Amino acid sequence: MRTPMKELLVFVFLIQGFLAFTQDNLNPYDTLIANGMTAIQLGEFENAKDIFYAALEVNPEGKEPYHMLGYSYTMDCYNNAQNCELGITFLDKAISTDKYFQHPFYNRALCKSQMGDLKGALADIDAQIELDSTDPAYVLLRAELYFKLDNREGACTNLNWWKSIKGDLSEGKELIAKLEDYCRE
Repeated sequence: MRTPMKELLVFVFLIQGFLAFTQDNLNPYDTLIANGMTAIQLGEFENAKDIFYAALEVNPEGKEPYHMLGYSYTMDCYNNAQNCELGITFLDKAISTDKYFQHPFYNRALCKSQMGDLKGALADIDAQIELDSTDPAYVLLRAELYFKLDNREGACTNLNWWKSIKGDLSEGKELIAKLEDYCRE
């Protein structure tokens, strides 16, 4: 079924393809990565998966397609546990290609948390924060994991840290309220 979103996606891909062909240094891998990222930004995760699989055919050692496939599967993890497992598989590969490639740790932590592996999720978010301690989403996830593990000190310490660096996380209001109540007890 054609939707305005899908038509826009096709248009964006055509423009990106045209621009890539007009450049002196055509790089199909980078073009596929850019197209896949556009699909993700448009919420077209199934299309993004197809594009990142194509990028893997071009460069099987590239870390970006593994990470973005993991991310794409993570986005559907809440609807299908099998997607969590696939997400973790791709994120594992992304991390194994570059242990300093930080975003897969966060996404793998989300998958593990959804699957009930809270300690595994905490280990991943700790690794993520070791690489980048400035992103409030990482710190808030760690506070939530400590909360779920009934570790008041860890939850409250991370909540206070989140407050000191927070950005605009309007979707986390319910969680933040729950953590604040927990820390007041």
